[in-house]
Formats: sequence, structure tokens, C-alpha cells
Amino acid sequence: MSFNLDSLLNEVSRGFSGIERQYGGKKAKEPPELTVHEFDNPDPVAPSALASINDAFRRAESDASIPGMKILSPALEEHGDATASGIHSLVGEYRDFDPDDREHAFGLVVHKSAGEVVWQIDYFADENCEEPATDPEDTHRSYRVLSIFSASEVESS
Repeated sequence: MSFNLDSLLNEVSRGFSGIERQYGGKKAKEPPELTVHEFDNPDPVAPSALASINDAFRRAESDASIPGMKILSPALEEHGDATASGIHSLVGEYRDFDPDDREHAFGLVVHKSAGEVVWQIDYFADENCEEPATDPEDTHRSYRVLSIFSASEVESS
């Protein structure tokens, strides 16, 4: 199974409009347009500070020092707890970033039963997820949302 990367990125930038998300029992507002963050990194091989924060957030089962939440799409949740756990592990272990990737905020993994799974980290000002974060490197002034969904959900929307 494959997908068109431009189509996927367009869908992601529209805020996953086809995926219903729940936050604490209340429906969330759609996230704002994505913002591209430029960061200086003197070593082109070493990850940026933002990439390191995002890597730690993806890997952590629970880490209060990096505020945020992880959301699995309803289609992936239907696969059950064991599959969900496996998907979270694959996303946390992901290391196949392009050397020019300064954020480590997007990736694709393949799960043996769920197939191609796409994930993305978005940055918000707080847990209400209504405004974008102005400085995602500042974990005291930003809130991350790791959205994980099936690539087929993007293809069908």
C-alpha cells in the first residue's frame, strides 16, 4: 500500500479534518494551519533541540516534563489494545528521519496488522489546543499533540 505524500501533507495541514478527535470528553476545535519553524543548528548531523524534545515526547509513555497527549485515530483503535501498544512502540522507536529534518515531527511506520501508519506532532500554546505555540522549544509554553492515524484514512478523505 502506498500513498501520495503531497496529498498526505495537504490533509495534515488542514488539521486532520476527516478524523474525529476527543479531548477529555469534549470535541476539540480543529487545529490552526501548521507553522513551519526555522531553527539554527550549527551541526547539520546533530538533531535540533526541537527534534530532541519531540523524540523524547514520542518515546515517553508518560512524561510530565513535556506536556502533551497522544491520540490514536478511531480506525486504529478498532484494532484493539495490543495493536495500539505496538503502534505506539513503533512510533516511539522511529529513527528514519531525513538528515534535513529539524523537527522530527512527522513519520510513517508499518505495523504488521494495521499497515501503514502516519504520525505527526503539532504544537499548541496550551492543553486547550486552540492557538499554535509561539515557541515549541519551550516546553513550559507549549503543548504537543501526537496524532497517529492509518495512511488509508488520509487516502480516503
